[in-house]
Amino acid sequence: GREKARLQRAVLEAVPPGESLATAEETARRTLAEAESYLTAGNYAAARERLERILRDVDPNHPGAFYGLALLASLAQDREQAKQYFLRTLEQAREPHLLGWTHVYLGRIYDLEGHREQALAHYRAALALDTRLERVEQAARRGLERPFGQKEEPEAPTPRF
Repeated sequence: GREKARLQRAVLEAVPPGESLATAEETARRTLAEAESYLTAGNYAAARERLERILRDVDPNHPGAFYGLALLASLAQDREQAKQYFLRTLEQAREPHLLGWTHVYLGRIYDLEGHREQALAHYRAALALDTRLERVEQAARRGLERPFGQKEEPEAPTPRF
């Protein structure tokens, strides 16, 4: 009972004064959509600002914001920062599609770092989820078949006699 009360207080403390939980969730959704639009348009600074605003003003553990920051770090080729944000996403997310893509991206990072066993564990975890997203499943299966970043071996030429 005490733990439940503590968690309820923690959720309420994450909601800015004067906002209801429903309003805070709507604010996070709206701000996340703005960040996604900026990310798609290539305006990474504006996307980052929106994602950081969610963590600062709405929910310091928002999985979508962590995921977005992980994508931005990946685009900047900052693997270590991306990995940290993806791991935070795994800690907070409950949505199968978000978990699925997070596992795929972590698998890719571990592949690039040469940690094949860790990569395989993440690809398998992505496939174990009920994401209902064919692209997640395809990406995870490709990761199981060969390490991410490794070029497919060209076929040996047929010898001529």
